[in-house]
Amino acid sequence: MMKKILILTMNDLKNIIREPMLIFILVGPLLLSFGMHWFLPAVSAYAAPYFDLSRYYSLIVAFILLMTSMLMGMITGFLLLDERDDQVYMTLIVTPLGTEGYMMYRIAFPVIISFLYALITLPLVGLMKISFAPLLPIAIMSGLEAPIIALFLAGFAANKVEGLALSKGLGLFMIPPIAAYFIQSNWRLLAGVSPFYWPVHAFLAIGNSSGTYWIHILVGIFVHGWLLYGLVHLFKKRMR
Repeated sequence: MMKKILILTMNDLKNIIREPMLIFILVGPLLLSFGMHWFLPAVSAYAAPYFDLSRYYSLIVAFILLMTSMLMGMITGFLLLDERDDQVYMTLIVTPLGTEGYMMYRIAFPVIISFLYALITLPLVGLMKISFAPLLPIAIMSGLEAPIIALFLAGFAANKVEGLALSKGLGLFMIPPIAAYFIQSNWRLLAGVSPFYWPVHAFLAIGNSSGTYWIHILVGIFVHGWLLYGLVHLFKKRMR
């Protein structure tokens, strides 16, 4: 089993290295973090007489969290589409790894990468001090978004071209959690239809005395788990 998983991992890395676009997506979170680290303070200082950009640092850092999961999900989604086109899935289900083992790997791979990226990139941005303890559950929930995006692309796209078009539309799901930041009433909870809402607002609630941090974590993990369950079944149905 472990040998098969290792082979799949090495094959994924080869496929990523083979395509410049996937390499760029893979290093995208690091490039974005470094860019924010060096560029944003300069912009903030320049705009200080007119606009206090530092008030929105927490939202900007949360945006980086979203982008990390989205980019890792896109990579896995494109790999899934390639494997479906090449009938790799049908070959793997008759191996000792089986259907369930393959799906577990495909879910775990982007979760682990996104989780590690979240722990690395958010402190790397350096715009605000972030404690490790409250960041850990957010990184876990954020990691779950990557396979959700991957399975969404693989479940609804007929090929890689359609997958690329769908991935461009994923940005629409980022609007509700960002818009909710500027809404003070309970109407902002409607943004919870987007899974991106929960890790963003859990991050924004760090240190909030109202106790909404854990509400966002628990509800968010439930929402992500429910979506993941449905998308796994959709993907399996598409592969039959």
